[in-house]
Amino acid sequence: MVKTIVGVFAHPDDEISSAGLLERAINVGRNVHLICATRGEAGKVNNNVNGNILDIRTKELEESCELLGATSLNFLEVGDGKSETWAATKVEEKLYKLIKDINPDIIITFDKNGGNGHPDHKEISRLTQNIFDRINDRNKKLYFVSLFPKSFMRKKLCLLPISKNRKEHFYGKFAVEDDQVSFMIKLNRKELKKKLNLVKCHRSQFPDNKGRYYKVPLSIFKIFAKYECFYCKDLKQEELDNLELF
Repeated sequence: MVKTIVGVFAHPDDEISSAGLLERAINVGRNVHLICATRGEAGKVNNNVNGNILDIRTKELEESCELLGATSLNFLEVGDGKSETWAATKVEEKLYKLIKDINPDIIITFDKNGGNGHPDHKEISRLTQNIFDRINDRNKKLYFVSLFPKSFMRKKLCLLPISKNRKEHFYGKFAVEDDQVSFMIKLNRKELKKKLNLVKCHRSQFPDNKGRYYKVPLSIFKIFAKYECFYCKDLKQEELDNLELF
């Protein structure tokens, strides 16, 4: 039985990508830990939030974790937007020790493309995969946060009252091949409300200077925020058919 989950991400607000799954786990008594590589100091400050960007984003993530009910939050203390300068061996060892101490049943991180291609996302994914391989425990699972399967996106976008060009844009940006998604969850009303409240914790980031949330209008974000997709190469078909996350 799953008892402990750890999410390993690059920046404050990255936890939103799997917030529904984490909320669901906490609601049934599981322990959820978060590890963040950076403190998000390279981000832009929006919405007249004043102060030092590093302190602002640190506090926002701490507030998000408190609202979520996370058991712990740790930072790897590496530079935001500077993954090419991370001392990979040193960072990997620090992350390895944290994960070994937490001893999770499930590890969650970005897919190899980092979700949106961000170099920091891709590097934290790579390091997490390395550690998972080193631990080499068949009882543990590594879940990669995925974009939406193409078949799902086609159906959803058909229902939206937006232009064909906008539909093609969203499809190209947020859809992946169906076989790159092992399972998708749909958040209930309470879970979605909590997720949207977690987004509000990151008030220096959302909405951005164009009024968007993760580069999309709030109306579009809310539609897709109720779904979360994951890929796990170790899940066999019979496990998927009888998947009980917690």
